[in-house]
Amino acid sequence: MSIDEVVYRVAVFDNANLDVLNSSLVDLPPNVKEEYVAIPKSFGQDKEDRQRHLTIQGELEKLMQQYDGAVVRSDTYFLEALERLPHLRFIGRAGIGVNNINAARASKNGTIIFYAPDSNSISVAEFVFAQLDEYERKVGVQNARLKSGEDESLVKKAAM
Repeated sequence: MSIDEVVYRVAVFDNANLDVLNSSLVDLPPNVKEEYVAIPKSFGQDKEDRQRHLTIQGELEKLMQQYDGAVVRSDTYFLEALERLPHLRFIGRAGIGVNNINAARASKNGTIIFYAPDSNSISVAEFVFAQLDEYERKVGVQNARLKSGEDESLVKKAAM
């Protein structure tokens, strides 16, 4: 049985440290790889000019069509752009809160939001990819199936 390789393309905004993300200590399954791409531009919120704000969100939406996830700090806002990004799997937020992310829309899309309050870049990378690892391996689902009495061999087969 061969396992197809999965590559998650991750847009990295707001000068988040690529070296830290590339040296993440999280152990993903062997078939799961991540590819980080530094995005030199931030996509902020223009509170003064609604049309300019919508233009910025449109640019972000267009850019994110080629990515599976994003790592942001506080300068990039995922607000209206999430309306048209149902394929986005996750957003990792370095910092406290998610005021720059439309969490309700992300939830409707199935986009997972990770954030790491009071942490540094290394912690953010470890946290985001530990959560991605859990998501990919479905550890919580497998645990619930075992606790409900399902046969362990069936649960193991489903995890592969």
